[in-house]
Amino acid sequence: MEENKQNIYIIQPQLAVYRIPVYEQMGMDSPEVTVFHEGGLDGADTVIPHCKTKILRRINFIKGYYQKGLIFNILKKKPEKIFYYADLKNMTLWLSIIICKIYGGDFYLHGQGVFKKADLNKFEKLIWYLALRLCTKFIAYNELVSHEMEVLFPSIQKKITYCNNTLQDSFLMNIIPNIYRNKGILFIGRIREGANIELLANAVIEINMKNLNKDYITLNIVGIGDAFVKLKEKYITYSFIKWHGKIYSNMEIAKIAEYCSIGVYPGDGGLSVVHYMSLGLFPIVHGAWKKHMGPEPWYVKNISEQFLFDRNSSDSLKKIIVDVFSDDERLIELRHRSRKFFEYLSTPSYSNRLLNIINPKKI
Repeated sequence: MEENKQNIYIIQPQLAVYRIPVYEQMGMDSPEVTVFHEGGLDGADTVIPHCKTKILRRINFIKGYYQKGLIFNILKKKPEKIFYYADLKNMTLWLSIIICKIYGGDFYLHGQGVFKKADLNKFEKLIWYLALRLCTKFIAYNELVSHEMEVLFPSIQKKITYCNNTLQDSFLMNIIPNIYRNKGILFIGRIREGANIELLANAVIEINMKNLNKDYITLNIVGIGDAFVKLKEKYITYSFIKWHGKIYSNMEIAKIAEYCSIGVYPGDGGLSVVHYMSLGLFPIVHGAWKKHMGPEPWYVKNISEQFLFDRNSSDSLKKIIVDVFSDDERLIELRHRSRKFFEYLSTPSYSNRLLNIINPKKI
């Protein structure tokens, strides 16, 4: 095979900071990796060591979009492997997969599949069927997603696999959380409407106001977003609610987590749940899996199914928080199980597992 066909092209929308270590390691373990993206998510850095990077410009249509700057590169380089975020509204994806099919490259789709779809109409099912037929493999974000896809497309199950989505961070992997009894709660994520911060803050306030012993629950909020200033001002009088803003350093976040026992995502969550597990915190989420931003909250079922609250229910969330903190020995065991599940998700590393699917000869 020609030398320039040893490239791996990774194409996605905006680049999230948690993906940088994954692609960096892929770049170290492969002849050449080029990451195409539309800029850093939330203004994050876009430099990826050991990888080439190229910025794409999105052109929006009524029911889709096009990523300008990619097709020429594919035609010129003819990369052996293309790894594409599976948004089927992306017209560039369809052109890329056809071109790749013509010259004989491997094309991998990666994503949530039909996770966010409560019901799939005939047209949507046909589009997904065509994508699965044309691609080399569809790599689902986790086992829940792959199972749903296999049920919908039983005739092409061999095209479907999964790689459990997790955080790849050497610091998080190597820390040994100090797990002991305390009454702290941690929230990590974007301060946005779907995060439902007010539901959590109000629940903590109501629990503390009924606590005659003044053994208050503390709530630590790490993150930034459109609603940050407004919410911080609203709850400024409550000393047990601490607003830390955006913190990129996991070392700094770990210091805050030392004073917490649980991590709560009161709205529709995603990878924040994995972050809680890495810090040795027991994650609490609502049980409406399809409403979450991603399939990662489903991991909580592997630790315990006893503490899922009803989506958007303040009473349900309060009850769960009080129940979790009512038994110190049980809570410590749940925290240990959370950390162990993170280690399971992260061994071998996420990048190595992806490469083992995309390019097993390079591992």
